[in-house]
Amino acid sequence: MSYFVCASLVVSQMVCASSLQAETADLQFFGDVLITNKSLYQTDSKYAVPKVFGDSLPLLNTAKHNIVNLEGVIAGQLPRTTWKQYFLRMPPQSARLLRSAGIDIVTLANNHSMDFGFPGLLSTMMALARADIRSTGAGMDITTASRPVIIDLEGRSVCLLAFSKTLPETFWATKSQAGTAFASETLTVKRVKDCSDLGLFTVVSIHWGQEGQKHAASYQRELAQSVIDAGADLVIGHHPHVVQDIETYKGKPIFYSLGNFAFGTEPISGGQEGLAVRVTFAKSAEEGPRIEAVPLAVSNQVVRFVPRPIEQPNQPALGTSMPSEDQCQWHQDRWICRF
Repeated sequence: MSYFVCASLVVSQMVCASSLQAETADLQFFGDVLITNKSLYQTDSKYAVPKVFGDSLPLLNTAKHNIVNLEGVIAGQLPRTTWKQYFLRMPPQSARLLRSAGIDIVTLANNHSMDFGFPGLLSTMMALARADIRSTGAGMDITTASRPVIIDLEGRSVCLLAFSKTLPETFWATKSQAGTAFASETLTVKRVKDCSDLGLFTVVSIHWGQEGQKHAASYQRELAQSVIDAGADLVIGHHPHVVQDIETYKGKPIFYSLGNFAFGTEPISGGQEGLAVRVTFAKSAEEGPRIEAVPLAVSNQVVRFVPRPIEQPNQPALGTSMPSEDQCQWHQDRWICRF
């Protein structure tokens, strides 16, 4: 059985502390990350002093592994190889900055990892490797793009898979072409079964949904259920830049979108939202993991490129779509849910 907790107290007690506890989580997931020259300048960040993550460092420091969706290419100047509205590129020092903030795993299955074609993807993967950051979701062909990251924890191993359900189609890896791992049901189910059959706790990260839409589309729900039927234990989504529905299927949590984390743009409309999901495994393999959902302030009109946990927001300001009220209660600084 999986359940949400507030700080270190189980939800059956229905109480929580007003500030984040220092207990170490095994895994911590965040949404989209894009580091820009503007965000580095505004925060005076350097790779050894990642001020762009400054207000989130206490949270980042309470997890063994921090995992984000890297929404863009790490490279110097490169020519554009395709046409699209937005091309996202991060300064070359971004990988070292991520690592110094405690982020050691990224997913690359999204609609920007191929913005500058194969040279951009290769530059990104080399920068990540030099910074000792592992990645999944993109590669030299579909086999390597869909290859999981295996996270070894004390007494347990986790399989992390990443797929994209976004366009353009030319970004998708094939048998002979580099790119991202497209989330076809056939491929996702096969990769999940490969991990599940080995007895690994399996997490599936999917880039999907409509930007700005706070409710998951029917195809998202269908795919989430398919991967859980295949053996996935947790589904993590992103792409809409806002937090989408959170629900369970067969007792397995589905976070359709975690929204943004550190995203270095300043859209006129604002309205960006973020959520961190913390997973802590019990000593007994038979007992389900403890899961915390930590709301984040990420709108750059408010936080000026420095995301932070929300300590005491008004309930409506959080903007998240949660399960039914009989499953979840709002208490002080987060949703407390049990399933």
